Parts: sequence; C-alpha cells; structure tokens
Amino acid sequence: MAKNVEISYNQLFVPLGKNSSITFADGTKVWVNAGTRLVYPTTFVKNQREIYVEGEVFLEVAENVDRPFYVRTQEFEVRVLGTSFGIRAYEDEMEQGVVLVSGKVNVKTKDRQETVLTPNDRYVLQNGKPVVKLVDVYEYISWKDGVLCFERSCIGDILTRLEKYYGVEIDYTSEVKGISCSGKLELKNDLKEVLESLTKTAPIRYESVDNKIKVMKKEKESMK
Repeated sequence: MAKNVEISYNQLFVPLGKNSSITFADGTKVWVNAGTRLVYPTTFVKNQREIYVEGEVFLEVAENVDRPFYVRTQEFEVRVLGTSFGIRAYEDEMEQGVVLVSGKVNVKTKDRQETVLTPNDRYVLQNGKPVVKLVDVYEYISWKDGVLCFERSCIGDILTRLEKYYGVEIDYTSEVKGISCSGKLELKNDLKEVLESLTKTAPIRYESVDNKIKVMKKEKESMK
C-alpha cells in the first residue's frame, strides 16, 4: 500500500446459497462464490491495486504493467499484472489454493516462500508447503458458469461445494466421503435435481431430515 494515503474500503459479503460479480473501475472483473468476503478499496491507489479475499473468487485482471494487482488471503498473496485465475481460500477448509487459467502469477506464503505459476497450474498449501500440479483448470472455476465439473473427485469435496453453493447443510457418512466419481452438475437446477444426478454417477443415496440433507452409501441390493 502507498504510504501516507488514507484509503477507504468497501466490503462485499456473498452469503451461502448466493453468488455475485463485480467490475472495478480499472476493468478487472471478479466472480464471487457463495460464503465469500471480498474487501477492496473505494479507489485503487496510484501505483498498486490490492484486494482481500476470504472464500472463493475467479478474476480477470485488467493488465497494467505500472500497477500490479495483489490478491491477499489469510495464508498467501498473489501478485499479477494481467491474467485470469481462481482462488479458493475458505477459512473452514484445510486446503487453500490458486488455479491459473492464463498469464503468470507469483504466489507468496506468510513465511515468504514464493512460487511462480504458469497456465494450467494448480497451487495448494499442504502442511504449509506449496505443491503445484498440472490440472484441467475448468474443473476448479466452472462454478462461475453455473456448472460443477469434476474428474475423479471425492464425493466429500463435491458435497462441500454444493453445501456452500446452495446454502444447505449436507451431512454424509465416512464411507461416502472418499468415493471417487466424474461428471458434470448443472448448478442452475434445484438441489434435489442435482443430488438425483449425483446418485446416478456414484453409489450414494440421500434423504432430507430436519431441513438437512443426509447422504449415505447405497446398499448393494439397491445398486441397480
């Protein structure tokens, strides 16, 4: 931040079950997922742009070599010039990370470990250490288009995403958590329709109990 400049901030909080988007004056667009807090200055200072994220966002940053763009989370900061990328940094989740669609970004942890990402890189912190893998990035940013794509993903991770997106509590048994499946879910549909689609992809069933969804493994005789 520039010194001796008084900066006022705005805060956008998107509750569970909702999503939003915002375009800054510099042309940068941010898609904001459910359960996310975004803090940003009313006006960016002369030679630096900076926002704070707690939750999940996808950004298309307007290029300006004289004004780098910083996204800060509780665990790391991302420095960019002009690029598109996603960040998932919910405080209640063990894994936080960045996926890069285009351009180049530099990710720096609180203990100043720096990692440069190139397109299709996914960066996550595991036990405080950066790990980078090549991935299909659309799987991690598809939510902004109203769909959830997944390839060999754990049901537990998928249900966690659905829980936030729809703002409904979803409980699942330990034997369900690690089931792996692949597919695509239309998030524009009702949650029950989405869960019905998921039951056709994975050996699970669900029921509604006291305004909560409970997901269990299908019994063998019912898996037809």
